[in-house]
Amino acid sequence: PKDVALQKAKLDWIEAGGITDALPSQWAGMILVGDAAPLVSDNSPLILYGLGLLVLAILGGLWWRQSRVFVA
Repeated sequence: PKDVALQKAKLDWIEAGGITDALPSQWAGMILVGDAAPLVSDNSPLILYGLGLLVLAILGGLWWRQSRVFVA
């Protein structure tokens, strides 16, 4: 859950940091507001396919732009 993850992140921050990172002014401002249930995503393959298409479109646009430079 998010509340446990936030608590672990705060403790890790205090342990890994120096003396100034252990001050409450550095970590006490991070609070959880709202639902503490873990996030669940059922459409992750759809997101991956969309990102893949976006990458292909960007690469195709760069290839097209580069090929137009050599033609001129």
